[in-house]
Amino acid sequence: ECWHWDQCKSADGDYGFSGDLLEVCRDGSAGIVGSAEFSHGVHKWAVKIGRNTNICVGIGTAATPLLSAKPYSGRAVFCSSQALAGSAPECVSTRIVTGDILGVCLDASNEHVSFYK
Repeated sequence: ECWHWDQCKSADGDYGFSGDLLEVCRDGSAGIVGSAEFSHGVHKWAVKIGRNTNICVGIGTAATPLLSAKPYSGRAVFCSSQALAGSAPECVSTRIVTGDILGVCLDASNEHVSFYK
């Protein structure tokens, strides 16, 4: 089975998911979950920013509370358009505007996450 976004495990149900479950278009900061956990290897994806209001793109684990407000109880690493108190040191705050494409690279084997645009 191919990887896809899991609308059943994601917060806010199936709101904004494409029919093939490969794209999501929604507002808010509720967590969106994939169909498989990445425990090894390098995985990359891109996120196109549709609107510039409190953008947050990140990676969590099974322990990340999906309905928790940012910074997700310190259990996620993310890139945000605003500095957030309580964020892990690995989190990045940068200027993010409508139309930006944020790249995310997870090197699960070496426990490293990077964000780029």
